[in-house]
Amino acid sequence: MCSIWTEAWRDCRCNRLCMGMQTGAPLRGFLRPGPWPFARTGVPSGSEAPCLRGHRAAIVREWMLAYRNSAYEVTDKMSKLKNMRLVEIPRFRAVSSGEQPIVEIFGRESGFQSWVNAHGHLLQKHIFEPLDFLWHEDRDIDRSVWILAVKDEVTENDTAPYEIMEFPGGMFLVATGDESDNDDLEETVSGMFAWIEDSDVFEYGDFPISGMCNMPNADGAIDKALGIAQQQIFLPLKFRGK
Repeated sequence: MCSIWTEAWRDCRCNRLCMGMQTGAPLRGFLRPGPWPFARTGVPSGSEAPCLRGHRAAIVREWMLAYRNSAYEVTDKMSKLKNMRLVEIPRFRAVSSGEQPIVEIFGRESGFQSWVNAHGHLLQKHIFEPLDFLWHEDRDIDRSVWILAVKDEVTENDTAPYEIMEFPGGMFLVATGDESDNDDLEETVSGMFAWIEDSDVFEYGDFPISGMCNMPNADGAIDKALGIAQQQIFLPLKFRGK
């Protein structure tokens, strides 16, 4: 039993954390991999000598301390993102609405959204992350652009009268707000700008200058149950000084 536990411990993520392979030098060597002293004795755990039981307890205490320290370190690193995340979006091909007032994109029966609804077979499929983005050129809502990733074999003959563009990709700070609650959106975006302002590594990027957004669960069961409309907000990033 002891040897099985020791083997599992050698291979488990907690051990790698404690050995400093993921959390860095301060924990390296704090605990050394087995075999542990009590695993080498061959004494069944129920009949081991009191000194071995004490040794086992001491090792478990050390393990728990190391695990707790590593967990705190990981949590501290994550908290630096303030519940946001950083993503790198690759370059991809997408059909574009072109610059239009947002009411034209979504509000007309013959608008771009109607075209999208009728041509879903041309679009890239996704599991849970949407493959579309909306932004406003020069922060002008009357010059909005909505793009959706298309399949590799799709050409502009398929998407006419709409053009295919190549989205350049890039680094983005991402957070989620409730589109139906202006106060929540403002709080979310303000927090994102504050994070960028405080960053020693990143500054606000160049494209799209307005930032962009999409809806991960548009009209989905989760949003309906909660009475919200989740909007993912993407603010462009670049490395400071570049």
